[in-house]
Amino acid sequence: LPQKGLDETEVQISVDASDLTENKDFTVDRTNGTINFAAGTASHGAPSVGTNNVWITAFKTIDGNKNKITNCTIGIPFGGEKSLMGGTRFFVMGNPSYPYTYWYSDLVTGHGMAYFPDTNFEHIAQNNEPITAAAKMGGDLIIFKQHSIFALGYATDGIDAFYPVRQCHSAIGCDIPNSVQLIDNRLVFGNTQTGVHALIGTSNQLETNVKPLSANINELLFRETNLKNAISVDYGQYYFLCVNGRAYLWDYGAAPFYSYSDYDKAQRRLAWYRWDNINATCFFSNTDLYYGSANGIVKFIPAKNDFNSAITAYFKTKAFDLGVPHILKTFTRVYPSFASDANIDTTISVENEEDSLYRFKTYDIKSFNWATFNWVVFSWNGIKYSQPKAFRLKMKKKKYIQIKAESTELNRGLGLVGLRISYFPLRPIKR
Repeated sequence: LPQKGLDETEVQISVDASDLTENKDFTVDRTNGTINFAAGTASHGAPSVGTNNVWITAFKTIDGNKNKITNCTIGIPFGGEKSLMGGTRFFVMGNPSYPYTYWYSDLVTGHGMAYFPDTNFEHIAQNNEPITAAAKMGGDLIIFKQHSIFALGYATDGIDAFYPVRQCHSAIGCDIPNSVQLIDNRLVFGNTQTGVHALIGTSNQLETNVKPLSANINELLFRETNLKNAISVDYGQYYFLCVNGRAYLWDYGAAPFYSYSDYDKAQRRLAWYRWDNINATCFFSNTDLYYGSANGIVKFIPAKNDFNSAITAYFKTKAFDLGVPHILKTFTRVYPSFASDANIDTTISVENEEDSLYRFKTYDIKSFNWATFNWVVFSWNGIKYSQPKAFRLKMKKKKYIQIKAESTELNRGLGLVGLRISYFPLRPIKR
């Protein structure tokens, strides 16, 4: 054998697909690392001549070798299939002492995923940054570094498996390890310097494989301390990125990502929200979503309160100039529309370039809904369609209009689903 000084663990031998037993079919000299097939209580004798017909598994503990595997922080099954859930081998990486290295186990049908042969490792040493995260996308295992991305493929010649590596991006990577989620068949991940991105392809011919997503929230996101420790979850067509008691939520069900050549346009149309009082340290989901915190386990429910306190929710538009900032206008009305399945208590306020609060109006719309049933706001009123309302303004000779919708009442909702502005132009400004 190639090793001497073997462990006392029983040596496993298979000849012509038949398992042999130590001390019966053969004996082992552990000091010199030799096998004697002519010895034993019922010796097997010399194996027949063949190709790959003798398999010997012997054990020798080498100080530090076990820690190469057990100190890894990332593990994922991969290979032999296209499934996102399965895999024939287990890949591990993220060992601080070996920051560029990944190891992979034996086959499930061989010695199992708990066995990592000495030679089953590779280095991704194109740069001196550590591996930070890994996830599957399509038929590839995507490996992230802080400022680069690699795709690990799978191929076989019928006997051996191969894992070719190609670089997908050489400038953008992931330094928020727990931000990675598969969203609409694309990996979404975070970077503390560039924000949230989507990996839309793995070709090494294009540097446009990575698209930015978070322009709408970057100003707030980059203020967060310890952003690299953020965690994430994908649930109900919402992507949550949580840090410091706040959740940045992308509603990709309502506003999915479309790849435009105009990056700014592609990002601005995405719906991002920031939720407070989400002190999550981990997430769990089945049919419901839970998070763990220092104070216990919390379940998300449709009730319109936050631990029996009112939820302050608001939506504020940009300052609209309607495409003609040099034209004075008369804004006649605003038409907000509200959801049919929410107990609405929302104040609509309007401002312009001269008045920080020109006018406001509160809408109280109660409706029956078993999902958010509460006796305090009970109503037999059943609303089938969204509720458009008219807010009369008569706001004259203004260039801009900005609108805010806000809800602050206990067990009530914001429920704004649409907004329309009615106006007519007057004349160009004189100076």
